[in-house]
Amino acid sequence: MLGWAGSTTCQAALNGSPTAPQLLALMRAVERAPVTHMDRWRLRLTSLAAAPRELRWSNYASVGFDAGVALSFDATRRAGPALFFSRLGNKALYGALGVRDAALLSCADLADRVTLTCDGREVAVPAGAKGILLLNIASFMGGVRPWSDDMPGAPRGVCSHSDGLVEVVAHFGALHLAAMQVGAARAVPLARAAHVRISTTAAFPMQADGEPWLQPAASVLDFSLHGSASLCVPPIETQ
Repeated sequence: MLGWAGSTTCQAALNGSPTAPQLLALMRAVERAPVTHMDRWRLRLTSLAAAPRELRWSNYASVGFDAGVALSFDATRRAGPALFFSRLGNKALYGALGVRDAALLSCADLADRVTLTCDGREVAVPAGAKGILLLNIASFMGGVRPWSDDMPGAPRGVCSHSDGLVEVVAHFGALHLAAMQVGAARAVPLARAAHVRISTTAAFPMQADGEPWLQPAASVLDFSLHGSASLCVPPIETQ
């Protein structure tokens, strides 16, 4: 997100067998890196079927189809960890699970089973939507970019990881996500908000920063700002 992954200095130091000068160059880059702030978010989960709990997240959270695929992938990985030795293989399995869940009409009734409230205002979820995403950064799921500040219907403002707001969008499942993966589509913008509440009448998969679980029915999900963290931005000469 901040540019370290694309930094030549960082890539050289993390190539598996870095030299002492390469490691020293990375240390010097970190020393002179300017600092930025990144919002951290709180998610409070309450349900008739489980005790309340809270967790923290920084990048993205979601309810629906994409979280269901992440949950299926996590269950498969736990059942056979030896099978997960290749990034390409992992992506292929992710795609296969997405196709399977699409065929099973996973989360097809989401729009009828959730109520979305952003900063105290109820926001309509599009008919046929299979997922709701809350974005603190502009990408999720390994590079998918659901949000564009100039897309039709987007609330005014610029997507930022340090403005105390999340971008709330909806998507329509596997094909829509695949189109977003290659830049051929964007999600449906719903709101930009400091507080988001999602109330559910059915059990739905959820995820926060890639960690999935199944949230029971009759739940209330409250998303609010927790604070911020200080992060180093790579100097221009290392990018």
